[in-house]
Amino acid sequence: MSFRLIFPALQCEAEGIKCDEERRLNLLKKLLEEQKETLSRLQARIKKDFNPGSPQQVKTLFTLILGEANVLKAGTDAKGFDVLRTLHPLAAMFCDDIQHYRELTKLISSYVNIGDEEDGKQ
Repeated sequence: MSFRLIFPALQCEAEGIKCDEERRLNLLKKLLEEQKETLSRLQARIKKDFNPGSPQQVKTLFTLILGEANVLKAGTDAKGFDVLRTLHPLAAMFCDDIQHYRELTKLISSYVNIGDEEDGKQ
């Protein structure tokens, strides 16, 4: 890292970065709506209380579709989904929705729904 960047980086870390609160809230609203739609679609296809963030519930779903041996080899993380997608069209559909839901959850919690400071800095 260049020495010229050290002070600004430390200052941003200490003081935060001012963001457009209205745009952030609009983005948050849009992402939460998309997340809710994805969850509703999954719950309508599977069961009402299905949680795509639960590795156990996802493993159970794919065990029913593909059989236990295939799921144990692949896993229920992003790399495992790449393998599961190739095994059955139904699995591919569920992999896409579950992975999209997880990506939205991570995006919202890490980058959009962040701690609010009284001066509007993040």
